[in-house]
Amino acid sequence: MEGAQTLDSRNLETIIFYEHHGRQLRLQNQNSALNDSLSYILTGAPALPAQISPPMRAMQEVTEYVRNKLETLELKEILILNKRLINQAKFIWVDLATEVVNRYLAFDAINYRGLPLSEFDKIKNFCILVDQTRELKTNPEDEWYKAISQLEAFDVSSRKNEAAFITELYSSFHGELVISNLVHSKFVKKYHKLLISSNPGLESDLKTFIGLWGVYAKSFGFISTTKDRSMNYGTLCSSEAGTWLDRLANMDLQTITRSILTASHLREGQNGFEKIVRACEILTFRVYATMKFRVNKNAIKINRLARDVLRVGNDHQYIVDQICIWLEELAPIKKFLLRIADGEAKYNYDPRVTGWNHCYYFLYEYEIDCSPVGVKPFPWATQKMTKVNTQEHILPQGNRDGDWWEGHWPDEAEAESFKHRLGNLVLTSGNLILSRKPFDQKLSDTSTKYYYNHSKATNTEKLITNFTNGTDWLKDNILAREVAMIKFAAERWSMPCCFDNGVVNLPEVYKDNCYGGNEEDADPEIHEDIENMLDD
Repeated sequence: MEGAQTLDSRNLETIIFYEHHGRQLRLQNQNSALNDSLSYILTGAPALPAQISPPMRAMQEVTEYVRNKLETLELKEILILNKRLINQAKFIWVDLATEVVNRYLAFDAINYRGLPLSEFDKIKNFCILVDQTRELKTNPEDEWYKAISQLEAFDVSSRKNEAAFITELYSSFHGELVISNLVHSKFVKKYHKLLISSNPGLESDLKTFIGLWGVYAKSFGFISTTKDRSMNYGTLCSSEAGTWLDRLANMDLQTITRSILTASHLREGQNGFEKIVRACEILTFRVYATMKFRVNKNAIKINRLARDVLRVGNDHQYIVDQICIWLEELAPIKKFLLRIADGEAKYNYDPRVTGWNHCYYFLYEYEIDCSPVGVKPFPWATQKMTKVNTQEHILPQGNRDGDWWEGHWPDEAEAESFKHRLGNLVLTSGNLILSRKPFDQKLSDTSTKYYYNHSKATNTEKLITNFTNGTDWLKDNILAREVAMIKFAAERWSMPCCFDNGVVNLPEVYKDNCYGGNEEDADPEIHEDIENMLDD
C-alpha cells in the first residue's frame, strides 16, 4: 500500500539514521545551529532558528530543488531513484588518527583540489588546523559562524561580499594590499610556520585576527550594506555620520576608504567616527571624483592607516591629519578648485563630449547647500535616466533653434563651449516644460506649471535670478554663477588643516567676462571673496 513502510524505505532510512540511545542522524555538524537546521530539513524538528545564515539558506535551497524535482517524477521513476541511492550511497570510515594524519590538514588538502570553497572558508579551515596544532583555543569555527551571520544580517553575505570582507580584514590587519582570490594563499604563507614550530608573535597575531572576525563583520556589514542602513542611524552611528555615509554611497566610490571606515567604526566612538566619515568623503570627492585618480591610488597607505586604527588604536585626529597630508599630495585645494573652473564640459550625458562623471553629485550637493534648513531635500536620483532628465541646461543644448536662443548666442562655437559648463547646469523638476523657451520665460512664465521662480522649483533654480537682469543669459551670467558654485566647493570640500589655507586665483576668463573686462568693476562679494576665502 502506498505510504506504508517497505524494505526499500527502511534501507533508505538506514542511510540517513542510525540507532544509538534513540534514532540519530548519521550526518551531524558541531555547530548547533547548522545541525538543528539539517535536522529540521530531515525530520521536521527542532524549529529553525530566527536568524538564517548562508549555510542554512544553501541547505534550504537544495531541499527546495530536490522537492520540486521529485514532484515532476512519476512513482516508477521515484522508485528507480530510490534503488540507485540505496545501492550507491556508501559511507567509508577512515581513521585518520590511527594513520597519524591530521584531519584538518587532510580536509584542507582535499578542498585545495576539489570543492570550490570560498577564501574565507579555506582560511577558517587552515586556522582550525593551526589552532589544533598549537592548542591556541581560538575557536575559529565559532568566530567564522559569527562573521557570516553578521554579513547575513546586513544582507552582504554573497560570495563576492564575503571575499571582500576577509580580503579587506586581512589587508587592514597586516597593512598590505592583496587581491581577493589570493588572500588564502597569502594567509597560509604568513602563518604556515606555526604548523612546524611555536612562534609567540605569530600566535598572538593569529589569535587577534581570528577574534576580529565577528566584530569586524558587523562594522563591515553596516558600512557596506544598501539595505535600509538608515534605520541604524542614531544607534550604530550618529545621524550626521549617516548623512556622510549616504554621500559616499551616492558617489559610488565607497569602497575606496571602506577599510578606514570599518576599522574606525569598530574602534571609535560616534563623534570621532563622524569626523572620519566626513574626511573620507572629502578625500574621495577631491582625489578620485574630481582629480580622477584610479580607485586603487594610495590603496596601500589607506590599508596601513586602517591597521593603525585597528591594531595601534590611533584616534580620529590622527586619521584626519593623515588625510590632510594625502589631500595636499594628490588634490591640493588650489588644483581641486581650478579643475572645477577649467572651463571643460561638466555635463556627462552627451555622447559627443567627455564630461564629468560626478557632475550630478556636485549639482545635488549644491542644491542641498542652497536649501533652507528643515525643507525636504530634492530626492537623489538612483537611475541614470532620472539623472539625465533632472539636469537642466539654462542655455539649451539645442540652441541652434533659428529663434530666440540662436539670436542671443549668434556665435555657434561660443555657445557650444558654454552650454555644458558647470555654471549653465542646474537641477530641475521641470526639464520638459522648460525645454528651449526664451530665458525670460524660463525664469518666469505664470501661464505654465513650472519655471525657475515657481514655488515648486528647486532651490538652485530660484537662485538663478541673482545672476541675471531678468532678460539676458550670456557667458558673463554663466561665469558669475560658476564663481558662486566654486565658492561653495571651496567651503564644502575644504579640510580644517593648514594645507587648505591660501589664495586661489581664478583663470582670466572670469575677470574678462564676469566683470565686463574691467577688474575695477568687479563685485567684491564675488571676486575678492573667491581670492581670499581661504585666507583664514
